[in-house]
Amino acid sequence: MAWSDLWDQYGKGKGAQVVNRAIRNEVIGGNEALDALDLVARLRRKLAKRTHLDLGLDEARVAEEQLRSIRDTMAEEVLRRYGIGGAD
Repeated sequence: MAWSDLWDQYGKGKGAQVVNRAIRNEVIGGNEALDALDLVARLRRKLAKRTHLDLGLDEARVAEEQLRSIRDTMAEEVLRRYGIGGAD
């Protein structure tokens, strides 16, 4: 399997978009993890805009980094399943 298989199954788009669609559909907990990442990223951006409120910004950054790490691990799993890239 390759990118063409992913595109056939999840539609055309940029690599990350297609991989995220696959994560949502194929990885247990993928939908929840991507929803949480989106929510925390939006929260961090809102906190960053309010420069007078530094409250919670560091915690939001840490949470976002951890969720991105989880997402990256899930993406590696999807890429491995489809035999794409450097995934073994």
